[in-house]
Parts: sequence; structure tokens; C-alpha cells
Amino acid sequence: AVEELFQLLDLEKKSVVMGRSQVFMKSGVMSKLEKQREKMISQKMSLLQAACRGFLCRQKYKSLK
Repeated sequence: AVEELFQLLDLEKKSVVMGRSQVFMKSGVMSKLEKQREKMISQKMSLLQAACRGFLCRQKYKSLK
């Protein structure tokens, strides 16, 4: 499962080694993962904010009727 995740995240096989109970990464891999994580969180939060704004606008519009 972890190997599939690394393939999805487009990491080189040489930069990540799977041990029995640990994952070993070369330097720089963790920062790349953090950047990807921040980007995904930012995108998801924008979607959540848009949904909340839409909901609040619909509620306000309904109360005006």
C-alpha cells in the first residue's frame, strides 16, 4: 500500500527504500512530500470555503424572500 502511494506521488524508486517496519528516504524527499501536502490542503480548503460561502449566500437569499 505504501509503495502504491509513493508511485502515486511520483517519487523515484531510488529515493525511497522500504524496510520491515520503517520507510527510509533520501534527503529532500520529505520536503517534497510536505510541499505536495500543503498544495493539496490548500486546494481542499479553497473548495470547502467556496462551499461554505455558497451555503451562507443561499441561506441569506432564502431569508430575504
